[in-house]
Amino acid sequence: MFLDLVDINNGGLERTKIAASMAVLNGECDFGVTLINPNKDTSKLEIELLWREPLYLVAAIESDLVQDVAGLQELSSLPLVTPPRGQIARELIDEALRTVGLFRTNSVMAFGHPEPILKAIRADVGVGFVFESALPLDMNQYGLRFVKTPEISLSMPLYLVYNSQAVFTEAQIQLMERIRAAFARNSSAALQNPVEATSPSS
Repeated sequence: MFLDLVDINNGGLERTKIAASMAVLNGECDFGVTLINPNKDTSKLEIELLWREPLYLVAAIESDLVQDVAGLQELSSLPLVTPPRGQIARELIDEALRTVGLFRTNSVMAFGHPEPILKAIRADVGVGFVFESALPLDMNQYGLRFVKTPEISLSMPLYLVYNSQAVFTEAQIQLMERIRAAFARNSSAALQNPVEATSPSS
């Protein structure tokens, strides 16, 4: 079973939001691809790093909230559109910011999915750190632009997780190998062809 990065609400995973790692532990699925909450017990899980997903600071193309470059001091006061508190992505973003000395940020709106985050940014409600895979191919056409953050570089580790006692069928083993191979190709492509045309480093 493959779970989204966004926690699953309701449905087959009870009424609470359960990340893939917890679903594996609870026996709800055999394996998952997910972010991992560093505060959760994962001692019974096998964990493989698949990919480090870059995040970029994004603003509306005509926004006056921020110029083309934002330093740490400016980041502490900028209005941010973020994932909600309690979601793994938000916790990991906050932790990454704390490691560079940003202990307080100004979250003005929170959504659990990248699409409404991007819409709020485009409406100039605030700026936000967005996963590379969630960004539109044509930023200008979507009404967005990158903001360079030379003092900070954010990425989120994405893991393949499964119970250390699990016994898999041949079909499951093949699916896991396909997942590993797909992310290995992503990593290789990123090294050979960095997103110079779209990323804030260009």
